[in-house]
Amino acid sequence: MGSYKRFIQQAIAKNDGDKFDVMVDFLTKNLPLVDKRVQNAIYISFLGKLDFSENPDLKKRLGQHLGKAYTDIENYNNSPRNNRGAE
Repeated sequence: MGSYKRFIQQAIAKNDGDKFDVMVDFLTKNLPLVDKRVQNAIYISFLGKLDFSENPDLKKRLGQHLGKAYTDIENYNNSPRNNRGAE
């Protein structure tokens, strides 16, 4: 997943929407083929590590399912209960 994350992160950095879309399509088609435990690991170790700060518009191209998962992870990471150690 680390290599896949780096590859898609390069597509985000270069604003390469075509490459990004192909990679998202691959994930969308293959995630249902693995069990929930593996899906959760992919969400945390891959999706939760993507940085869209350079091209936030690409985040909208994650699609409904991956987009919701990304937003849920982002909201969890930014929730006050998870920032207690930062005070």
